[in-house]
Amino acid sequence: YNVEKYIAETLESLIHQTIGFKQNIQVILVNDGSTDRSGSVCQKYKESNPNNIIYIEKENGGVSSARNAGFPYIEGKYVNFLDSDDLWEKHTFARVYSFFEKHQDEIDVVSCRIKRFEAKDCFHSLDYKFTNGNRVIDILSTDSEKLVQLSAPSTFIKAQAVKENDGFPEYMSISEDSIYFNNIILQKCKYGVMKSALYYYRSRLSDNSAIQRQHQSKAFYNKQPSDYFYGLITLSEKHCGKVIRYIQQLISYDIGWRTTIIPPSGLLTDDEKNKYYQLIKDVYTYIDDDIVVKHEVHQSILVKSFIYNLKTGGDFFANLTVDNEQNAVFFEDNFLIQLDTYRNGVEF
Repeated sequence: YNVEKYIAETLESLIHQTIGFKQNIQVILVNDGSTDRSGSVCQKYKESNPNNIIYIEKENGGVSSARNAGFPYIEGKYVNFLDSDDLWEKHTFARVYSFFEKHQDEIDVVSCRIKRFEAKDCFHSLDYKFTNGNRVIDILSTDSEKLVQLSAPSTFIKAQAVKENDGFPEYMSISEDSIYFNNIILQKCKYGVMKSALYYYRSRLSDNSAIQRQHQSKAFYNKQPSDYFYGLITLSEKHCGKVIRYIQQLISYDIGWRTTIIPPSGLLTDDEKNKYYQLIKDVYTYIDDDIVVKHEVHQSILVKSFIYNLKTGGDFFANLTVDNEQNAVFFEDNFLIQLDTYRNGVEF
C-alpha cells in the first residue's frame, strides 16, 4: 500500500535470488487500494515477467485482507509474505528450500534473521534465537520456550499449511501475523530457525510505516491487546490444553515494549487508560512470575518492576538484594544485573 518509493527495490531482491527467479519463484502482488503510483510499478514488473508475477487490485482492506486475497493464486511449495518495502538477501530462498526439504516431516514454519536498515542498522531484539545456527526448535523445551516467533514477512510456511488453516485475521491490524503463524506452530510445537537466511527490514526515515505509527491509534490500547493476548491464550489452550510457557514468553515480550510507550496526550480518557492497564493485569494472571523477572529481552529493572508490581501488587524493589562478592543485583535467587556493567553505562 502506497510504496512506490520502495516496491521496485523489493522486487529486485526477488529477481536476484540465487535459486533462480524465472524457474522457481512465483510473485503475487496485491495492490490494497494504493493512491500513489504503486500500481504502475507493479504493472511494469508484471509485463516484464508475465510467467512469474500475478497482479491483483482490490479496495483497501488492510494487510490481512491483502494477504488473504493472494491465497487462491498460490502455486508454490513454500510461501513467504514479503512486505513491499523490505528486502531478501540473495541466497535466502535457496537456503530455506534446502532446509525445508531436509526437515519436511518435522515443521511447517521456518523463521529467518531480521536486520534493520535505513533509519536503523541493527539486528532484531529476538536475534538471540539464531545464536546456535540453523536448527529445528521444540517450543515445549525449557531451553527453547523463550525463542518466540512474531513476524510474517521474515517467515516461510508450507503452502499445504496455508491451505489447511484459516487465513490472517482480518479483524486485526496489528500482530495479526503472530496470531497466524503461532496457530500453525502450536500444531506441531516445532519450527525452524535459520541463521544463514537474512531478511532486511526497512525502518523508514519518514516514520510512516504501520508499526512505527501503531501507538498513535486507540486500537493499540483498547482493541489490539484483547484480540492478540487472548487470541494467543485461546490458541494455546486449544492445541496444548494450557497456556504453555512459550506463549507466556511471547505475551510478556509484547507487554514489555508497551511499558515504554506513553499514549499521546488526549488520545485516551482516564477510564480508557484504567481499562487498558486492567486488561494487562488480567492477562498476567496467565503468566508465571519468573518469566517477568528473567525475560531475555526486557532486562531493564524499571520495566521488570512495573510489570511485577502490576501483576502481583507486590513491591519489586523490596525483593532485590546485592551480592557484594559477585558485585551483582538479584531478585530472590534470580540474577538481574552486574553492577560493573551498569557503571560502565549500560542502562538498567
